[in-house]
Amino acid sequence: MIQAIVRNSFLQIVLILLTLKSAGQNNQAAIAAADTTRFSVDLNSGWLLYNSYVAPYHTDSAQLELILQHNNNINWYQQQYVGKIKYSPLLPNADRNIVFNLLGSSYRIVIKKNGKCYIYFVSGMQPASNPAVIPLKVFYKL
Repeated sequence: MIQAIVRNSFLQIVLILLTLKSAGQNNQAAIAAADTTRFSVDLNSGWLLYNSYVAPYHTDSAQLELILQHNNNINWYQQQYVGKIKYSPLLPNADRNIVFNLLGSSYRIVIKKNGKCYIYFVSGMQPASNPAVIPLKVFYKL
């Protein structure tokens, strides 16, 4: 029940962001208000964070949800550092490689033992918009 509510909330946020983007409004206020208590985005590489959610899922796993933006001037086939999980109780005991699907395209997120997170494109259609907004939701073993 709670998982369905969280999933619906996540999708509503994505739809709102996409609506705002298409309406030509400035998203800087949303980016400035992003929750960075458990995840810090790599601003130096051009990534922006709309929001993050890092929380326990079960006793041995966690959930990571991110809504990221990039100017889409990167090679999506190369591993890109997007940021770091800052909340040490939710760091994995080993590196995790997780595939997630987004509108028929597959991406891989790599979560290192130290919390650093990387993303790269696997298959399907690469992001075409500029900037590209990537919502991701994955579960990983601690």
